[in-house]
Amino acid sequence: MILPNEFRHELKYFLHYHDYITLKSRLSTILKRDPNSDNSGNYLVRSLYFDDIYNSGLFDKLSGVRTREKYRVRVYNLSDQTIKLECKQKKNSLVRKEIDFLSRDEVCLLSQGEFSFLKEGSLSSLRLKFYRAIQHKLLRPVVIVDYIREAFITPYVCNGFNQIRINFDKELKSCLSLKDFFGQDIAAKNVFSEPVIIMEIKFGDYFPDYLKQILKVGSAMRYAISKYALCRKCTHFNLWEDS
Repeated sequence: MILPNEFRHELKYFLHYHDYITLKSRLSTILKRDPNSDNSGNYLVRSLYFDDIYNSGLFDKLSGVRTREKYRVRVYNLSDQTIKLECKQKKNSLVRKEIDFLSRDEVCLLSQGEFSFLKEGSLSSLRLKFYRAIQHKLLRPVVIVDYIREAFITPYVCNGFNQIRINFDKELKSCLSLKDFFGQDIAAKNVFSEPVIIMEIKFGDYFPDYLKQILKVGSAMRYAISKYALCRKCTHFNLWEDS
């Protein structure tokens, strides 16, 4: 089953830690916590990313190609109750996702480079699209990305505008093995040597003025941040990846 997802804006910023503390305090009074959150308001996001033998996804991102897509498998809090297969598409400054669901056994097959099950039985168009990309572009798993997320959301529709998400992502890590996607003690390398907060703002056609005012802090600097690219470069094994 594919979940529809319209194109939306996705803005990313690096924040100083003290500004993150200020913003989450403000937001906690007016927005809801993401339902994946634990008692502390956080949850773990783990994603297995795929790229082709030429690392086109990485190079397209680093080169600023304005229309591109990438495939990943994503879980929350290492739970296998909801496992997402996602195709994230970027078109100029807009982003959308196609989403389907996998079983734990299917994820294990993917991490081992076994993809034939994607074309068996009653398949969604996303599974078939992923299978064709694997066959034609020789996609393979390349990196597991971990981070802790603290997220705030509006209701799906609020005062005439679509749901808005504000994420604070921290403790970004690049996992050093692809073998145990659900492992709690998987070896990983910190991407940053000091605490760095990545703020993401996601919205549809309209972003309200009251949130613009709340989110104004001195350190917020907008960048074209890719956690995938940061983790690939963090654990690179080839000299060209420094370019």
